[in-house]
Amino acid sequence: MARIILTIFLILTNLSCAKEIMPTNTVKHILPRSSFVKIEKTLTVKKVCVGESEKDCKGPRRFQSVASGVVVRNVPGGAYVLTAGHVCAKKYINKTFGDEYELVFNILDINEREYSIDVIDFNIESDVCILWAPDLYQKAVSISASGPEPGDKVYNLAAPLGIFSRDNIIIQEGFYNGSRSSASLYSLPAVGGSSGSPIFNHKGELIGMIHSVFREFSHVSISPRYDNLMNFMYKTIDRHHMKHMIDMYMKYLVGLKKSVEEFNKPVPRGYLRSLQPLPRP
Repeated sequence: MARIILTIFLILTNLSCAKEIMPTNTVKHILPRSSFVKIEKTLTVKKVCVGESEKDCKGPRRFQSVASGVVVRNVPGGAYVLTAGHVCAKKYINKTFGDEYELVFNILDINEREYSIDVIDFNIESDVCILWAPDLYQKAVSISASGPEPGDKVYNLAAPLGIFSRDNIIIQEGFYNGSRSSASLYSLPAVGGSSGSPIFNHKGELIGMIHSVFREFSHVSISPRYDNLMNFMYKTIDRHHMKHMIDMYMKYLVGLKKSVEEFNKPVPRGYLRSLQPLPRP
């Protein structure tokens, strides 16, 4: 009888321990949803002409587009965001509209709060861009120390067609297929709005970023190679961060100098006599 009771006790103990040590490395736990951002671009053109005559011109016209991005580093004052290079480029806009336009960049975080952003630098060949978002303090993603191997399972967070809200970030899974030239191929569907969306490994670490897709087969997307992406990202952020910290330090010194000058100003004659002692309680 005692042996039966002991056996039941051990079984219940093992079940209890099993519940406590259940793995938490599910997709829900590993993917950094809070680091994802939706990028919104608003292009306002003063005048759009479809012919040579002034009568063929209309304006102003407003065009809007969306893309995806992810926070890759937090620093005092804001955060750096990774997205696709063509999202940041103005070459084709300048060629089409000249100087007769206004372009506004904004991002939305997971709480749907809006932030203005500045383009730090972009590389069209690799199709990578780094943005600076002042006052954005969402957590940065973890970055993998090595690139993927063919056949590795991967995950993607994106805002395809602008689909995005606090409770709705599109999650996809696929595979890394390999690389050719300066591009890596992933079995991940993509469409307009997916540009700049991050790709993660099974640990939830950043390994790539979608910048384009095959028109005739949209289930295979294209990313910069891991090494090209990381080299550009680290160099661009480190260079800007150094300049940012120097600017902040110089502003601090200017403020400190003004405070010292204010403190050293002579006290006006009769100022001390004008002060009245506080009444005793």
